[in-house]
Amino acid sequence: DILCLPGSSLTVRVRAGSSPGQGALVNLRGSIVDTGSGSEAWYMTREELTLFMLNPPIVHAYADEDGLAHFPRLPRIEYQIYVQKKPWAQLSQRVVLEDPQQITVELEPGAIIDGIVLSSEGAIVAGAQVRIAEANWNNWGQIPPPLPETTSGADGRFLIEGVPPGSYDIRTEAKGFVDGRLRGIEIVFDETVPAEVVLERGSVVRGIVRDEEGKPLGEIDVTVNRDQRNRGGTEERTKTFDNGEFTIDTLPAGEYRITCTGDGWRRWRETVPADGPYLEVTLKPAPVLTGRVIDSEGKGITRARVQIDSGWGGGDDATTDSEGRFRLLL
Repeated sequence: DILCLPGSSLTVRVRAGSSPGQGALVNLRGSIVDTGSGSEAWYMTREELTLFMLNPPIVHAYADEDGLAHFPRLPRIEYQIYVQKKPWAQLSQRVVLEDPQQITVELEPGAIIDGIVLSSEGAIVAGAQVRIAEANWNNWGQIPPPLPETTSGADGRFLIEGVPPGSYDIRTEAKGFVDGRLRGIEIVFDETVPAEVVLERGSVVRGIVRDEEGKPLGEIDVTVNRDQRNRGGTEERTKTFDNGEFTIDTLPAGEYRITCTGDGWRRWRETVPADGPYLEVTLKPAPVLTGRVIDSEGKGITRARVQIDSGWGGGDDATTDSEGRFRLLL
């Protein structure tokens, strides 16, 4: 038997002033579950999950020369529509899709954030990733709306165009600096708002990972966490290069728990200060625990989750195969 989900279609006509909004990016985000209706809303049958995986409810398209963006095959659910086209203000609209629809959206002039990224010493910071986010976004279970972003130029300057009215934070990331946030940018209408983002130089944790014979190990996961029990706080991740070396240079000053993990290797942990000595990490082969999960009749249970509690949390975990077998690194 083949189970089919009734589908529909949506056409979005974009108008930018008196002209078609050619080239506008139209994003659709479908609401599969109602996050406010309780935990039971998150459970779907295997058939429902398969249907939504084959028909992704998060899609996008660009408006053609007539300002039309076509979505010919969609599940019949509720969608949030986001439309972006510089320098017009981003627009959002919600629609419940049942029968095929065509809607028209009218873009309004957007604000511009004209800014510069500097170090705390006053030096220009080029190549910084600059994006805006809604201030105090705390809608659990929801993806934040897409908003304009850009990169600072060789002179440290940046322009973020098409900003709709609202309250925003400017979030900035640059190699060698602690991530920065400029809070409380208020946009009322299509204005030009100046902004100066100042970044602090990052502290560094660097080292090399080898095996017991001194051979460098590449592709080892390195996690730097401010909280020793890995339950929040500042966290950065990287992988070792082919020569075994790693560098993380975007940390606030302080002590960090360093964790090195790799397939087939025993987890290594140590607490070190940022800007401390070069780390020499030696990984040992990890013992392997194999087993089988069975029911009361001795039959293997598939897709059972098995986890080891290492005492610090974050122990290895696995899912049983079709015969109920699992493999864990100790």
